[in-house]
Amino acid sequence: MNKRTQIPTYFQYAIVIAMPIVVFWLFWKISMTRSVLISVVEPRVEVTYEMVWGFGLKQRVSVSAHRLQFFGASSGWIEIYDKNYNSGVSVYRTLGGDTLYFGTGYKLYKYQLSSRELQTSCSKDFMPALNSFGSKLLNSRTENKIQELDPGSIDLWNYLEEGQVGSHLPKESRKSRYYKNLVYEGRFGLVRSRGKLLKVGFAPADKSAEPRFGLHFSCG
Repeated sequence: MNKRTQIPTYFQYAIVIAMPIVVFWLFWKISMTRSVLISVVEPRVEVTYEMVWGFGLKQRVSVSAHRLQFFGASSGWIEIYDKNYNSGVSVYRTLGGDTLYFGTGYKLYKYQLSSRELQTSCSKDFMPALNSFGSKLLNSRTENKIQELDPGSIDLWNYLEEGQVGSHLPKESRKSRYYKNLVYEGRFGLVRSRGKLLKVGFAPADKSAEPRFGLHFSCG
């Protein structure tokens, strides 16, 4: 009789011990996560960018139908290599608006509105074609020549400045400087404010330049 009454007692002890741990973990997880959401193809698709601190640094991008964030497609957590400035996601769409591309530098992701699937591949055939200027840059043999042809360009892995951050896409579409038949929408990343990195944001194309080869990837 005593043994039977002890079983729920031990179970209750376990719950009492576990609850503070779970609550602390959830609080820590929330406090170490930053996110930002934008509507890319008004008003049907929303894109969420998240970054989490903790034991390492990770980022992910999720795409969902309007107001259905919990039922969308996700890239999964992507490990950020070495330093927090090796982060960021560039956003492009096709001229017809039926496909979105997300460049992370690690992998390339493609989202098709018709199927609502987020695909990825390490095949170079998966990457959109370069335009004539992009091909010319890619075939340049030296960094000096690239800088000469494309002065002042930025890399994808770069902090956002506070003045570049916005909540809306550009009113006018901006054709990609490097890729054929694509529109550059902007990029997600860490925001540098007064020397500190406390949040993530989105820099639309009319506030920040397109990163050079923002869809290229290594898959390494």
